[in-house]
Parts: sequence; C-alpha cells; structure tokens
Amino acid sequence: MLTPGSIRINYDKTTETYAFDSSKGPDAHDKFGVEKKNVLMWMGTMLEKFLTLRPKIFNTLLKQSTGNINPDDRAQVPKEEAYQYSTSRNFVMRSQLDCVDKRLPGTGVFDIKTRATLAVRHDRLNVKQASAYTIIKQHGLFESFEREIYDLVRSAMIKYNFQARIGNMAGIFLAYHNTAKILGFQYLSVEDMDTMLFGSHLAGNRVFDKCIGILDMLAENIVKDWPRKVRLINLECALTLLIWHADH
Repeated sequence: MLTPGSIRINYDKTTETYAFDSSKGPDAHDKFGVEKKNVLMWMGTMLEKFLTLRPKIFNTLLKQSTGNINPDDRAQVPKEEAYQYSTSRNFVMRSQLDCVDKRLPGTGVFDIKTRATLAVRHDRLNVKQASAYTIIKQHGLFESFEREIYDLVRSAMIKYNFQARIGNMAGIFLAYHNTAKILGFQYLSVEDMDTMLFGSHLAGNRVFDKCIGILDMLAENIVKDWPRKVRLINLECALTLLIWHADH
C-alpha cells in the first residue's frame, strides 16, 4: 500500500511566487538542520562522481587523499551542476543533467542512475550483509537483471522517465551495484521506459501531459484556498484524491 505523499509549499513575498519542494517529514534533518541521508543516497552521490570524473580527479574526493591532494586536480571537480528547465501552464520545472554523448539521438543528454540490488534496497540497515547479494544471471526470481528491472518498473522508473522528459534527455544510464561493487550497466531510452511503463511511446507522452495538467490544477486550487501561505501538503489517492494541510 502506498503511503501519502508530502510536499512543502514555500511562498516568496519578494517575487510573489510559490516553490513546491519535497517534504521528508519532521525527522528528515539532524539537530544542525542538515538533511539525513541513507546509504543509497550517499552511494548515488559518490557513484555519480565516480562515473563522470577522471580517476585522478575523483581520487581527490576520497577521505584517504586528505593532505595529499594536488590543488590543480581538485580545482577540476565541478562546483556547479547543469540543469535543463521546462515549463507548464503554472510551473517552471528543473532537471539535473549528467552526461552527453553525440551518438545518442536528439540532444544526446542522458542521466546517470545508480540502482542498488534487491537485498540492499530492502535491508538498508544491514548493508554489509546485503552487499553479498549479487547478480549472476539474466533471468530468474533472484540474483538476476530481470528481477532488478522488474522492481524498477514498479517503483522508480516513472520518476526517472519524468525527469528525463523535463530535462529533454535521450534516456538514462543505469549502474547496478550492491555497495561493494558495480554489477552491470544498462542504457534505457525514454521510448524504452515508455514501453515498459505504459505500453508505447505515445501513451507515455499522454500520461506525462495528463500528470502535469493535474499538478497545474492542484496548484491553482491550493494557492486559491491558502494564498500567500507556507504550507505542508499531504496527498493520498484512493478512489478519490484526498488533500490535507498544516501550517509550517
């Protein structure tokens, strides 16, 4: 059963605009206000750098390199991220860009996604033991690429698909890992993801347009009911869409 989704709506008095940000709940930050991260988030950040930087440059980010870093090498670590922006009727949406390859169609831009194995995803508190789980075959219920892509379609792929669309990307580059080592790679175009999720690329376009349309409609009603307010909004969809809010 899916849990309700939460978003935080911030209002900027200077520009009279609203920002819709993710809300991870009251326990999402430590006592210093820093966002708490789990092992999957840390691994995703680290592997993204590992896959996009030259080894000599990446090594300057390692803890054991402290005190023995060439300043010229460290200076080559990008300090800013690249983004692509898209608009709808009411929104400006942002998607981070990772890589580009001229051999790909369209813009040639693609996103890097790191995907931990089944055992790690379902037992993040016991990563050391779960890291023994590996992928050894193409098909099968466990230890297979088939199982990993099956779980991905049922969970995060729609998010990856929408991110790629917002960023006008050609697709995503998946790196499967168990936190101890990388187990394989897979490139999925937007069309591939559309077929897996919705049956066809045309259906994928329609679903994306409809979802953005619903988001536009929700935003208009939320702002109309609670103008110029900072709100924590929870949304739950059963037979009907339920929305409740709290001052924040």
